[in-house]
Amino acid sequence: MSELVLIRHPHEHNGDAPAYHEWVYMGQKIKADSRGRDNPRMYTAPWQKWICNNPDCPGVGLVHDQAVQGLLEAAEESS
Repeated sequence: MSELVLIRHPHEHNGDAPAYHEWVYMGQKIKADSRGRDNPRMYTAPWQKWICNNPDCPGVGLVHDQAVQGLLEAAEESS
């Protein structure tokens, strides 16, 4: 599943004080190829853009729809 989750920019921790960092999904879809590279010519947008909820952190990640679907299918099997 690692190829379906790409961290474009990791969390940045400034200073010694522990800061709260969490990945959140704001509903933004990205048109990108199978490796997560931007490609506006794609017909669909199979990648979700996740950002860090800390306003001082530029953390950005991409999660492919197949990764999310795989998690949902695994949850159904375990119940």
